[in-house]
Amino acid sequence: TSIFEGNKLLQNSRKIDTVGVHHLCETIANNLQTRRHLGKPANPHLIREGMSKNFVYGTTNWEFSSIYSSELKGWLASCLVPAWKHLQSRADDLDAIYLVGGGAMLPSVSAIASRQGIAQIPNSQTANAIGLLKLAVASLKKV
Repeated sequence: TSIFEGNKLLQNSRKIDTVGVHHLCETIANNLQTRRHLGKPANPHLIREGMSKNFVYGTTNWEFSSIYSSELKGWLASCLVPAWKHLQSRADDLDAIYLVGGGAMLPSVSAIASRQGIAQIPNSQTANAIGLLKLAVASLKKV
């Protein structure tokens, strides 16, 4: 979570939570229903791939959307809720809140975030890096 005013990062506004999509994939892979169905934990890579392919795991035709839905709630609680709480003290001053990162592209996430007034932006997976590049270029022009 970072809060900017123009191109300037506001002091003490940055909070880092190390919760990414890979955590969600690992949770789904180790879910009890997943392990019962497959007889072992799933491959997190195949879970991630399946999220973009109608929740079908590898070549098994096993569909895990119900597990995704149940695990998504806990994952969102571990990443979006802390970020949202961090913003609350300054919420009245914010023009917009944008969701960036790979999690923004997951099924249902954009709809859930928009109900809280959080907008998903195009290229959300690379938006952070692109924004930091633009800030660096702008600061170099001032030197």
